[in-house]
Amino acid sequence: MYSLHQDRQTVYMIENHREVRKAYVVRREGGFTVIELMNGAMIRLRNSRLFESREDAEKELEKWHIRDLSVTEPEMLWAADRRNMSLRERLGPYAYPH
Repeated sequence: MYSLHQDRQTVYMIENHREVRKAYVVRREGGFTVIELMNGAMIRLRNSRLFESREDAEKELEKWHIRDLSVTEPEMLWAADRRNMSLRERLGPYAYPH
């Protein structure tokens, strides 16, 4: 688990419960930290989502795999039984802006 930090400290995060990514601390805001990813993008995450070392992040990721919490693959959203449905039927009220 990640604790207090200094600017530009290296931290690690778990992305989509699948992979560990490296990032740098930009600033801290209450219970959140703004981080800069290696591609230059900046995001704000809860401190509990950040880890001091890659090993700590991989241990947490391993807990998710043990629980067998799988993330639905995009292909499953377009399953064969739903292919004949229109976009409006698939997404319901979210198909078009209100």
